[in-house]
Amino acid sequence: RTRCQQLHDNTGENNGTHPDVIAVYIGINDFNNGSTLGTFKNLSEVYTEEEGYITPETVAQAYAIMVHKMTVMYENSDIFLFTLPANGTNKNTELLAKYNNVINEIAEHFDCYVVDLANIEGYNYATYTSDGLHPNELGMDLITDLFVRTLKEVYLTETVR
Repeated sequence: RTRCQQLHDNTGENNGTHPDVIAVYIGINDFNNGSTLGTFKNLSEVYTEEEGYITPETVAQAYAIMVHKMTVMYENSDIFLFTLPANGTNKNTELLAKYNNVINEIAEHFDCYVVDLANIEGYNYATYTSDGLHPNELGMDLITDLFVRTLKEVYLTETVR
């Protein structure tokens, strides 16, 4: 907790510097547990200067608030949002596609990059998860490889923002 707080407060061993890259891979438990997804189209749905942030009632609202706070706090950081891969505990592919659409919409709205785990080549949850849902060591290697490839695509083909 102390290290996390120091990073957030921009104090401690980071010597007053913010991260260059932030990776966000969340939502698989929300999907698996059937949490209400909701939608997101515009910042004004979750935040206004006058009222501040709403109390989120859906995954989409909470996700958008989180990403907005990161883009404000770490305005010079590149943020990478990970889509969710198929899993063995909730096989509702239609709902999974909706979750990933929301992640993509939020990424586009807040000018974040996407690491597309939903379409990761060679992924099989039986091989790459410990419980049908959470990545095992091989799964983390596969995810890391895709993240590295995405970083290379971004930084070797685009001018850093």
